[in-house]
Amino acid sequence: MRALRRVLLLLLVLLAVAASVVVLVTRPDLEAARDEVDRRWDAIAPALDERYVRLAAAADAARGTPGPAAALVEELDAALGEWRSARDGAGVAAQVGAANDLEGLARRFDAVAAASPRLSADAEVGAALGAFRGAAPPEGVASFDDAVRAYQAERDGPVQGLVAAVLGHGEIPELALPASA
Repeated sequence: MRALRRVLLLLLVLLAVAASVVVLVTRPDLEAARDEVDRRWDAIAPALDERYVRLAAAADAARGTPGPAAALVEELDAALGEWRSARDGAGVAAQVGAANDLEGLARRFDAVAAASPRLSADAEVGAALGAFRGAAPPEGVASFDDAVRAYQAERDGPVQGLVAAVLGHGEIPELALPASA
């Protein structure tokens, strides 16, 4: 019975040592990939701030228009608030999620404005939407998405996934900007 306990204790010690080695070997690559995502995000986020200032101006121009646009303006206001909150201290994953939400709402807003006789005839709305459309996506979006894919590849293995979970390195979505904004 004593021998069995010693063998089990030895196995537990070996397992703990093996787990520590795996974390020590995996962590640098995972953190390097995560740091690269952060660097690439820091390069494009200010241009997205400017893009969403223009989107807010378009929403303001359409404010008070009855019909589907009114509800969409409220959704845009909420999503713009989420973007600002995320930019004020949330992680990259939350910021990218907020940006993706805004991009989806912006496409809906553009379609609703084009289909609405009132909005499509309103020069202020047209100018504001034109300014938003003219705010091209930042040049670094493709390299950011490449960095995200490399990071995801680092954290996708069964062992790497466990290490990532232990270290608090969650998934980061790609940035879903239209090809031509």
